[in-house]
Amino acid sequence: MEWITQRTARRIAVPISVDSLQVSQSLSPRPSASSIDIRMDTGTVQRKEAVRAEPASEKMKRKQVILISLVCLLGSVGILVLVVLYLKSTVEMVYLTSQIQEQTEWRTKVMHAVYSLIEERGLTALLIVSKRQHGDQDIGLVLSRVLEAFEVTDTDITEISGWPDKTIEHSPPSSAFHSRENFLRQLNLHRTKIETGGTCDEMMTFYTQAISRLILWVEKSVRSEDRNNVWQILMAYVDLLVAADHADRVRIWGSQYYSQGGLPDTLFMLMSHSDYHSNEFLASSQRFSQGTGMLCSEEFGLGLELLRGAGTSQWWEALGQNRIIPPSFNQSLTWYENITEFVQDLHKCQIYLSDFTTAEVSHQMSHLHRTLALQISLSAVVVLCFFSVVSLVHKMIVWVKNFAAMLEQRTEELRKEKKLTDRLLHEMLPPMIADQLKKRQPVEAESYDQVTVFFSDIVGFTNIAASCTPMQVVEILNSLYVCFDIRIQLYDVYKVETIGDGYMVASGVPERNGDRHAEQIAIMALDLLVAIDEVTIPHSPDKRLRLRIGIHTGPAVAAVVGVKMPRYCLFGDTVNTASRMESSSLPQKIQVSHETYTALRKKDCFIMQPRGEVDIKGKGKMKTYWLVGHKNHREMDVETSLVCSHQRSTRFLAKEHSFDKQRHSVPNLHEHFEPLFYTDNEPLSSPEMPTSRGNTLRAPYNGFIPRNGKVWPS
Repeated sequence: MEWITQRTARRIAVPISVDSLQVSQSLSPRPSASSIDIRMDTGTVQRKEAVRAEPASEKMKRKQVILISLVCLLGSVGILVLVVLYLKSTVEMVYLTSQIQEQTEWRTKVMHAVYSLIEERGLTALLIVSKRQHGDQDIGLVLSRVLEAFEVTDTDITEISGWPDKTIEHSPPSSAFHSRENFLRQLNLHRTKIETGGTCDEMMTFYTQAISRLILWVEKSVRSEDRNNVWQILMAYVDLLVAADHADRVRIWGSQYYSQGGLPDTLFMLMSHSDYHSNEFLASSQRFSQGTGMLCSEEFGLGLELLRGAGTSQWWEALGQNRIIPPSFNQSLTWYENITEFVQDLHKCQIYLSDFTTAEVSHQMSHLHRTLALQISLSAVVVLCFFSVVSLVHKMIVWVKNFAAMLEQRTEELRKEKKLTDRLLHEMLPPMIADQLKKRQPVEAESYDQVTVFFSDIVGFTNIAASCTPMQVVEILNSLYVCFDIRIQLYDVYKVETIGDGYMVASGVPERNGDRHAEQIAIMALDLLVAIDEVTIPHSPDKRLRLRIGIHTGPAVAAVVGVKMPRYCLFGDTVNTASRMESSSLPQKIQVSHETYTALRKKDCFIMQPRGEVDIKGKGKMKTYWLVGHKNHREMDVETSLVCSHQRSTRFLAKEHSFDKQRHSVPNLHEHFEPLFYTDNEPLSSPEMPTSRGNTLRAPYNGFIPRNGKVWPS
């Protein structure tokens, strides 16, 4: 700009302006905010918007911490409960398997007792029939085998670890089976009847009841268990016992047939019935367990209708028809031995099944013990992890609290930084323009039809600066511009820039104010012209500063110029003309152009005097005027100045300016402070008016404060 070039050539170049000095002093601890890139990216804007969110309350923080703790602890507790449930299930399986193992051992002992009773029943019946038919001859061998069977039976019954309940469902009650002692007593009693003439039917009845009772015990124990992987083998085990019982009955009645030469029809029917049931239960055992069928057929050659198989087929020709034959003890004994071999094969098969079941249960028990040990170890690890999680959650809570406190502190710092940045941005640019840039909205150059531009400088500033040190120059300018900056906030004007002692102000930009722009600049110029008398030179108190002011009204273009240090600038002939009005003015005078004069005449409240035609550089002859004062104030002096109506010093004004900024930095703080202006020791009530910088000051609206305290509208 030409005006700037002239001022730079005529004045001593001051390296720092008052505004930049104030900003530098306020921002020196924070170099990051000293240079602001107006082209903020979206992420920066979003981060600054996020900073606006208020931090969570303490109650909300506690809730969040408790929620995080509960989530972690519930997960750990859930895993712990799951492991405990698996452990409980495994312990129950171990207990059940141990019960199965005990029951398997018990059933094996009962099985041996059953076969011992079957053998004893068969030998006893053979002995009774042979003794009745043939006397005491040829029975010595049978008798010795009977006595041996007695001893084996007593031993097997004694080895049964637990005697079942006194009564069993579906079994006839009998006191003989209430205990092991009663049973052995009844057994010995029936044994003595062999010598006293007991019949074969009596012996069969007693032994059959005893064998049936023991088999019922075994079946009851098998059915009471859960259906595990050995349940089918156990059912085959029971069926083999029943098959052996019926095979022994066939053996007894067949021996009786050959010993007597025939059987009564009743006994023959019973024998046929037992023969049928023996084969059926054997087949049932093979159906329950495929391994049982393979074992019976491959190891022992047992199959369906085994009693009629090889070795006994020729005996069934007569026995199957119950034909009358000559009695023969030898044939009876041979028949007995043949069927005994079959019963013994069944016994061996059952022993094999019992051993297989025991091995299978033992294998399951070993597997369960390993599983139990693994689960106990896992439970211990989970418990340790649980306490570790509790400890880690506690540490995490402490860390979260510390982090939240640090985050809140950083948020507060960012908020202050943003506030400082916004304040700096609003000092550099008009608030409306700054808000547009912050929102990333394009700021285009704007043309204004009518604006009023104000220029001023200090008369003889070059000589004053030459006689001062640089710091004294800065102090003088700072005192001057603090005074000016305070005063212009009372008017609808915008300070465009300051260079050295030059001061440029405009009205009507960036916000249009109709036809009030000339009036606002005129009142401000009158105010500043008088206020300059209160600004002293610190090192020369007896000297006074004098202003030279020029005003012009016309069209202009406003735009934001620059990227590194963007500024809101005015362009156009109006700016140059206003600068020429100032440079051709006189000390303590306000020279206005004809256009400004015309605008002020419309208000009919200003006193102006024609100066005449003045030769303006670059413009030629121009008719200008002196702005003398306001019609409500015939003479402009210190006492009628808005600034100096209460004889306030510049130092006090600077303090008031700082106080005013603090007042507006806190919402509603102005309610606690008294008004800034007084007349006749009484506060003056006046409306709040917005200024070009977005602040509000309690000041008279477009007028001065006369001595009578009345507010005169302009």
